[in-house]
Amino acid sequence: MVSLPDCPASVAFRTSGNYLSSQGKLLVPVSSVNVRQLSVTVERVYPNNLVYFATRDSGGSRYYGGNPSDGLSHVVGQRRYAVVARPNQAVETMLDLHEFLQSTPAGAFNVTVTTDKGQTASHLVVVTDIGLAAKLSESDLVVWANSIHSLAAITG
Repeated sequence: MVSLPDCPASVAFRTSGNYLSSQGKLLVPVSSVNVRQLSVTVERVYPNNLVYFATRDSGGSRYYGGNPSDGLSHVVGQRRYAVVARPNQAVETMLDLHEFLQSTPAGAFNVTVTTDKGQTASHLVVVTDIGLAAKLSESDLVVWANSIHSLAAITG
Protein backbone atom coordinates (compact mmCIF):
# COMPACT_ATOMS: atom_id res chain seq x y z
CA MET A 1 0.00 0.00 0.00
CA VAL A 2 1.31 3.42 -0.96
CA SER A 3 0.62 6.30 1.39
CA LEU A 4 1.20 9.95 0.54
CA PRO A 5 1.66 12.58 3.24
CA ASP A 6 -0.84 15.42 3.53
CA CYS A 7 -0.10 18.68 1.77
CA PRO A 8 1.30 21.32 4.09
CA ALA A 9 -1.23 23.80 5.45
CA SER A 10 -1.32 27.01 3.42
CA VAL A 11 -3.19 30.27 2.87
CA ALA A 12 -3.00 32.75 -0.01
CA PHE A 13 -4.97 35.60 -1.52
CA ARG A 14 -6.54 34.48 -4.81
CA THR A 15 -5.99 37.76 -6.63
CA SER A 16 -3.06 40.04 -7.19
CA GLY A 17 -5.36 43.05 -7.72
CA ASN A 18 -5.46 45.78 -5.13
CA TYR A 19 -8.45 47.94 -6.08
CA LEU A 20 -12.11 47.44 -5.16
CA SER A 21 -14.92 49.84 -5.98
CA SER A 22 -16.46 51.40 -2.88
CA GLN A 23 -19.82 50.83 -4.60
CA GLY A 24 -19.14 47.13 -5.22
CA LYS A 25 -19.43 43.98 -3.12
CA LEU A 26 -16.00 44.35 -1.43
CA LEU A 27 -15.30 40.61 -1.57
CA VAL A 28 -11.71 39.38 -1.24
CA PRO A 29 -11.07 35.69 -2.10
CA VAL A 30 -8.68 33.67 0.07
CA SER A 31 -7.58 30.11 -0.70
CA SER A 32 -6.55 27.67 2.03
CA VAL A 33 -5.51 24.04 2.26
CA ASN A 34 -5.63 21.81 5.35
CA VAL A 35 -6.74 24.48 7.82
CA ARG A 36 -9.82 24.63 10.03
CA GLN A 37 -9.93 28.32 10.89
CA LEU A 38 -8.87 31.67 9.48
CA SER A 39 -8.31 34.73 11.67
CA VAL A 40 -8.66 37.94 9.69
CA THR A 41 -7.43 41.37 10.73
CA VAL A 42 -8.18 44.48 8.68
CA GLU A 43 -6.10 47.60 9.31
CA ARG A 44 -6.67 51.03 7.76
CA VAL A 45 -3.35 52.44 6.53
CA TYR A 46 -3.08 56.11 7.46
CA PRO A 47 -3.13 58.18 4.23
CA ASN A 48 0.08 60.00 5.12
CA ASN A 49 1.85 56.63 5.46
CA LEU A 50 0.85 55.04 2.12
CA VAL A 51 4.14 55.61 0.30
CA TYR A 52 6.22 54.38 3.22
CA PHE A 53 3.88 51.39 3.70
CA ALA A 54 4.18 50.43 0.02
CA THR A 55 7.98 50.67 0.27
CA ARG A 56 8.09 48.45 3.36
CA ASP A 57 5.53 46.01 1.94
CA SER A 58 7.61 45.51 -1.21
CA GLY A 59 10.77 44.90 0.79
CA GLY A 60 12.27 48.26 -0.19
CA SER A 61 13.16 49.29 3.35
CA ARG A 62 16.53 47.90 4.45
CA TYR A 63 16.25 49.13 8.02
CA TYR A 64 13.00 47.53 9.09
CA GLY A 65 12.30 43.93 10.00
CA GLY A 66 8.73 43.86 11.32
CA ASN A 67 5.22 43.71 9.92
CA PRO A 68 4.84 46.24 7.06
CA SER A 69 1.83 47.87 8.74
CA ASP A 70 3.35 48.27 12.23
CA GLY A 71 2.94 51.89 13.28
CA LEU A 72 1.41 52.91 9.97
CA SER A 73 -2.18 51.83 10.49
CA HIS A 74 -4.88 51.01 13.01
CA VAL A 75 -7.09 47.92 13.34
CA VAL A 76 -10.65 48.47 12.10
CA GLY A 77 -11.87 44.91 12.56
CA GLN A 78 -11.09 41.29 13.34
CA ARG A 79 -13.05 38.13 12.64
CA ARG A 80 -12.63 34.36 12.62
CA TYR A 81 -13.91 32.17 9.81
CA ALA A 82 -14.49 28.44 10.17
CA VAL A 83 -13.20 26.48 7.18
CA VAL A 84 -14.90 23.21 6.27
CA ALA A 85 -12.85 21.20 3.82
CA ARG A 86 -11.72 17.76 2.91
CA PRO A 87 -8.03 17.00 3.47
CA ASN A 88 -5.62 18.25 0.79
CA GLN A 89 -8.25 20.20 -1.13
CA ALA A 90 -8.14 23.95 -1.63
CA VAL A 91 -11.08 25.90 -0.23
CA GLU A 92 -12.00 29.43 -1.24
CA THR A 93 -13.29 31.71 1.51
CA MET A 94 -14.75 35.06 0.53
CA LEU A 95 -13.87 37.84 2.97
CA ASP A 96 -16.58 40.51 2.94
CA LEU A 97 -14.93 43.81 3.81
CA HIS A 98 -18.36 45.32 4.54
CA GLU A 99 -18.22 43.29 7.79
CA PHE A 100 -15.10 45.21 8.83
CA LEU A 101 -15.72 48.71 7.48
CA GLN A 102 -18.43 50.93 8.90
CA SER A 103 -20.42 53.62 7.06
CA THR A 104 -18.43 54.80 4.04
CA PRO A 105 -15.78 52.29 3.05
CA ALA A 106 -12.89 54.10 1.44
CA GLY A 107 -9.15 54.06 1.92
CA ALA A 108 -6.21 51.68 1.91
CA PHE A 109 -6.45 48.55 4.06
CA ASN A 110 -3.93 45.89 4.97
CA VAL A 111 -5.80 42.57 5.20
CA THR A 112 -3.96 39.85 7.14
CA VAL A 113 -5.13 36.24 7.30
CA THR A 114 -3.62 33.80 9.82
CA THR A 115 -4.49 30.09 9.88
CA ASP A 116 -4.95 27.89 12.93
CA LYS A 117 -1.63 26.28 11.89
CA GLY A 118 0.26 29.61 11.96
CA GLN A 119 0.57 30.45 8.24
CA THR A 120 0.03 34.13 7.40
CA ALA A 121 -0.74 36.08 4.23
CA SER A 122 -1.24 39.83 3.84
CA HIS A 123 -2.65 41.90 1.00
CA LEU A 124 -3.09 45.64 0.47
CA VAL A 125 -6.62 46.49 -0.68
CA VAL A 126 -7.52 50.01 -1.82
CA VAL A 127 -11.25 50.76 -1.64
CA THR A 128 -12.19 53.68 -3.86
CA ASP A 129 -14.42 54.46 -6.79
CA ILE A 130 -11.94 56.73 -8.53
CA GLY A 131 -9.66 55.31 -11.18
CA LEU A 132 -6.99 57.70 -12.43
CA ALA A 133 -5.05 57.53 -15.67
CA ALA A 134 -2.37 59.89 -16.94
CA LYS A 135 -0.71 60.40 -20.29
CA LEU A 136 2.48 62.44 -20.66
CA SER A 137 3.80 63.72 -23.96
CA GLU A 138 6.65 66.09 -24.69
CA SER A 139 4.34 69.09 -24.38
CA ASP A 140 1.26 67.98 -22.42
CA LEU A 141 0.05 66.08 -19.41
CA VAL A 142 -3.48 64.72 -19.56
CA VAL A 143 -5.10 63.20 -16.47
CA TRP A 144 -8.60 61.74 -16.37
CA ALA A 145 -10.74 60.08 -13.74
CA ASN A 146 -13.37 57.38 -14.16
CA SER A 147 -15.64 55.51 -11.77
CA ILE A 148 -14.25 52.03 -11.16
CA HIS A 149 -17.80 50.76 -10.68
CA SER A 150 -19.54 52.24 -13.74
CA LEU A 151 -16.54 53.40 -15.86
CA ALA A 152 -18.33 56.77 -16.26
CA ALA A 153 -16.18 59.89 -16.40
CA ILE A 154 -15.89 61.81 -13.14
CA THR A 155 -16.28 65.53 -13.58
CA GLY A 156 -15.07 68.38 -11.43
